[in-house]
Amino acid sequence: MKKLIVVITLVFVFICSSCDLFNEPYSETLDVWNFCLIDSDGSNYKVLGELERYTSKYFVNEDSQILFIDRFDIHGYELRLMDIDGSNIQIINTDLNIGSNSISPNHSKIAFIGSNGSSSDIYIMDYDGSNLQKVTNSDISLAGISSFSNDGQYIVFNSSGSEIQYIEILTGNVFTVLTDYYISNATEVIYRYPKFGKDDNIVFYIFGYRNTDDNSLVTALCSANLGEHNVKIIENDIARYSRFVVSPASEQIAFGSSDNIKHLNITDYNGLNKHDFGEMASTILIDISADGSKLVYGSEDLEYNNDISIINMSDLTKTVIAEGSSPVISADGSKVCFVRKEVIK
Repeated sequence: MKKLIVVITLVFVFICSSCDLFNEPYSETLDVWNFCLIDSDGSNYKVLGELERYTSKYFVNEDSQILFIDRFDIHGYELRLMDIDGSNIQIINTDLNIGSNSISPNHSKIAFIGSNGSSSDIYIMDYDGSNLQKVTNSDISLAGISSFSNDGQYIVFNSSGSEIQYIEILTGNVFTVLTDYYISNATEVIYRYPKFGKDDNIVFYIFGYRNTDDNSLVTALCSANLGEHNVKIIENDIARYSRFVVSPASEQIAFGSSDNIKHLNITDYNGLNKHDFGEMASTILIDISADGSKLVYGSEDLEYNNDISIINMSDLTKTVIAEGSSPVISADGSKVCFVRKEVIK
């Protein structure tokens, strides 16, 4: 297949036909799912191609394109960009293996952990692959990127030592938010998935093990003020490894609660005004529109049906719009892309 190589600063973009890219995904050991698009009211369902189930995907360029990550071989992942109709797919080659990643609040930039085989660093670039910038200098032990600050000037992340830190993109200066927090009668406390929230507080998930005979798990959703190191518990007993989303626009948080019978919950930053959307059987995958108007989540219900649901954040009404998994919503809340398994390969 003929490839046109376009040099954009430090990044090479390979423009290929959408059919060739989507019909030849790497699938030696992993299932391939249909990559789907639907309006948030449940209309205009369309299959765009094939994609692995759990890869990241984002609406970009004023919701006219989708940036997504796909496996190119057994060793790593690459970035791809396509138009909203599934056409004009471009491989964005950074010469790096793409790891943990996050999109900026205005969906114009992506931050990711990139590895060249010998070291890993945080990189940032425009959604189209231009203006690639190395933010760290291989002197930080990285465990995962979680989110940009609301003004796009900082990135919060986990270090492999379970610290919560954030880095100023312009200068590369690193600041530590939290290194130690005591949970009553618990040991081995670990922090996960830190995100910037209201007033640039950090919201994060913690878990530890109780000093009891059964060594049971204790979990909580917490927040901490930058520089003050004071921790506030928003909710106890949330679902283990469940993702959560923070909406600075609406000052609300959505999360999965209870490890035995999972519920989708929406609450405010003080853990008040909580709304429970009922039982679900699997880990909850959640996303919220940049304007805070709509939340989308995908989970199996108690009959193990994969549902994609929309919640209108103004009145907390819920509508099931499709069957599928791993949904993300556009910045304006009008469209949802997700994956759906049609045939077991």
